Amino acid sequence: MPIRKILDYVITHKIAASVTVAVAVVALCAGGFLFLSHNNTGTNSNNAESEGKTGLFYFSLTQPVFAQAAAAGSDVSPQIPRTAVKINKLANLQDFTGDGINLSAAQQAALEEQGLFLTDNNIIGEQTDYGQTDDFVDTYRSFAGSFSPYYRKPQNAIFISSDFALHLYHILADRSFQKIEETKFQPMLTEMARALFLDSINNYNAATDQKLKDSYQRLAVFHLVPLVALNAGSQSAEVSVSPADYETFAQYLDAIAAQKIKNSEGRFSFSLLDKNYAGIELSDDIYETAKRELGLISEAKGVAPSPLFSPLRPEFENDYTQFTPRSHYTKNDVLKSYFVAMMWYGRMGFSLNSAELTRDAILATAQINNIKVNDTTAAAIWADMSATIDFFVGETDDATAYQYTPLIKTVYGDAASINRLADDNLLQQFIAQAVKELPVPRILSEVIDMKNYDSATKDELLKNTLQFRFMGQRFTPDAYILNRLTQGDEAPDLETGQKLPTMPTALMPVSLLNPDNTVVKSYLDEWVNNLERIAQQGRQSDKVIAKVYTQLQSEFAGYGQDVWTKNIYWSWLNCLRPLLSAYADGYPLFMTTPAWQKKSLGTVLGSYTELKHDTLLYAKQSYAEKGGGGDTDIPMPPVVKGYVEPDLTFWNRLSALAEMTQTGLAQRNLMPEDFSYRYKILVESLQFFKDIAGQELANQTISDDDFEKLRTINFSLEQLTEAL
Repeated sequence: MPIRKILDYVITHKIAASVTVAVAVVALCAGGFLFLSHNNTGTNSNNAESEGKTGLFYFSLTQPVFAQAAAAGSDVSPQIPRTAVKINKLANLQDFTGDGINLSAAQQAALEEQGLFLTDNNIIGEQTDYGQTDDFVDTYRSFAGSFSPYYRKPQNAIFISSDFALHLYHILADRSFQKIEETKFQPMLTEMARALFLDSINNYNAATDQKLKDSYQRLAVFHLVPLVALNAGSQSAEVSVSPADYETFAQYLDAIAAQKIKNSEGRFSFSLLDKNYAGIELSDDIYETAKRELGLISEAKGVAPSPLFSPLRPEFENDYTQFTPRSHYTKNDVLKSYFVAMMWYGRMGFSLNSAELTRDAILATAQINNIKVNDTTAAAIWADMSATIDFFVGETDDATAYQYTPLIKTVYGDAASINRLADDNLLQQFIAQAVKELPVPRILSEVIDMKNYDSATKDELLKNTLQFRFMGQRFTPDAYILNRLTQGDEAPDLETGQKLPTMPTALMPVSLLNPDNTVVKSYLDEWVNNLERIAQQGRQSDKVIAKVYTQLQSEFAGYGQDVWTKNIYWSWLNCLRPLLSAYADGYPLFMTTPAWQKKSLGTVLGSYTELKHDTLLYAKQSYAEKGGGGDTDIPMPPVVKGYVEPDLTFWNRLSALAEMTQTGLAQRNLMPEDFSYRYKILVESLQFFKDIAGQELANQTISDDDFEKLRTINFSLEQLTEAL
């Protein structure tokens, strides 16, 4: 894929990372509430308590810390001699020619001038689930030759690139989280949503204070909507495919593949058919509101007022297209239902601009802390899910139960009866305290009717979006960058008189990973000054972009290693940063060329797209064959000398990221079945690549055994991409 096409690719979609063939290198809760930091036993959601009854409830939410990334430094001084490529000196060139791989004159010239060229991958043909497994793996398999050293050939020399390693990490991390979501989180979320819905219905039926009754009515809808979707996903029956039904194993595998396609392409259906849901008789208001919300979610056609939230937030409209499952969430109805439910719990906010919605949020916080769910508590489920998502993506950009709990204790007291929560004066005190103490969101992720905010700045808009979200979406640095560098109808910048662009480019966050990269900067400047883009968006933004970019550059320059490695998302981005560096003397000649910087930009954009693909549900959006030992009478062919991309900082960081992921999942008992050995393979392989890269940079001799391990390591790595 040409660089220019990658640059403007919509980053919430998945693209296949392009394979680089570098030939020169191939040669190389209604009682009372007590909020305390203590373990709780919870209240059973099936037993509604009368309003006057006094009860004590304990708050147990804590934020566990996952494994942290280890320091990833490098003390190797690059010592590779600066040697130009000479075509007539490539020892295995004739072997490639013999296999029908002929280099054009332009390609030969590129080899001599810059040590590499980029070409299309014409190796991968039609794939099946039981044959080829992955574009990258299959490409390396085609180069590696036989597993047996007795049948190795000179053209089996391979180049282990950063593209390959990043892609393997993406595959393993994405599939790990998919398994966690499908087998653990979807059932956990279903049980929690059911308990919270029942508690809301019971308290709605028991309430005599109209304000509380109204709040519990809205909360009943709030929890019923995702519950309907989750139940539909759990009850979805998929056709079982048995080997006994087919004459051959190949036919069985084809049937499995066809069933997977059917599950993926089939429409996920969910609805509220009548007022009796799961044995609960719904009021007219609850039924009608939930039914309308579910209809809009199911259609997922565009922006529309929310039947539940917009009456109390007239400026708010919801983007229902966000409820369309994508990424790995399309694979089956369990994952589709989880996607819909988490998108609802993540996006729908209880604004502090509305007293009614704020009371709802306070009651929802009480529910999280005090409701019993089977043999556990809502607090435990909520905290476990939140901590895991924090580990993968980051902390929420909006307030959640963690931030509302201490404010509730401050305003209502440690033991707050349900009747105190109906006090309007206390509610206004809470709102004032929350506006004063809560951090302002940094990412604008809502459709706001600007008629209510004439000439408002983005900072003013963000302050007006202070709200509680049940499972708020996460802050990510790139979404923050895109939010800072784009705008809709907000007022123009006072200093420059310009407005920022309405649509971003992936070059914006990528350029801030390494602002000194001249290749990225030139592409970004070209985008900024593109006349067609300016005409389409109706604005020139060069001066205001430069102003905000400088502010962002200064901000990100102040981030230390603790920030760049605090979760998987940040650490992944941190792995990309060295790839945008300028390589000086001591590195191979090809890595010091502009052509390599362009190739590295493609690597970074491809991996960045995979990162967005893996985390899109949670990140807040701005708006092998085994060979035998061989015949001992056959002479052993000469060792084939492959090469590892010698960026030791990159290998150190990716190795630390893989170990952090492995340790974090294991410590939280979240490692999916059959994934421990996959992480072991990845971690050990990355350590091996790191060791080889270090030897290369130090210009040390690499053993024949290590060269052979390098040639055949793909046979182990392809286990990472095997179908689940």
